Amino acid sequence: MIRTLAVLLAFSLLSACNSPYDAKHVHVSIVNALRASDRALVTGCNTVVERANYSPHQAIFIEDAAISQGFGYIRINNHLFRVALLKGSTDGFHSLRSFADPGGSLSVVESFDIGTKHLDTGSTELTGELTVTYDGVTETIPFGGGTAGC
Repeated sequence: MIRTLAVLLAFSLLSACNSPYDAKHVHVSIVNALRASDRALVTGCNTVVERANYSPHQAIFIEDAAISQGFGYIRINNHLFRVALLKGSTDGFHSLRSFADPGGSLSVVESFDIGTKHLDTGSTELTGELTVTYDGVTETIPFGGGTAGC
């Protein structure tokens, strides 16, 4: 009986190894965590976007929170990109901001709800999505650890 179970187990494992590879179900993020040195490039008021449900906290986008002529940084395939603010809007409850690199191969769209304001730290909680398009590949990343502050 044990020998039969061992043979069946071996057969099922070998069958699994010969399964066709389905690339559509494999997801590798093109967006990398920012390094501490990347985050230091934005001083003063800023917005930091962190991946939702990710521990430890992983900042993936930082921007200067400017109303016009703003900029931000994002790391794609381990290369740091500076993006410029193209347009932004807010109604006090929701914000939508679009950024792009000068070459046009990268666009970043922040869409987030404005949450609890912490007067003691000068920060505001943000939750939403970051949509990144780079060289024709689009990735939408939920974030829940975003903060805005001065």
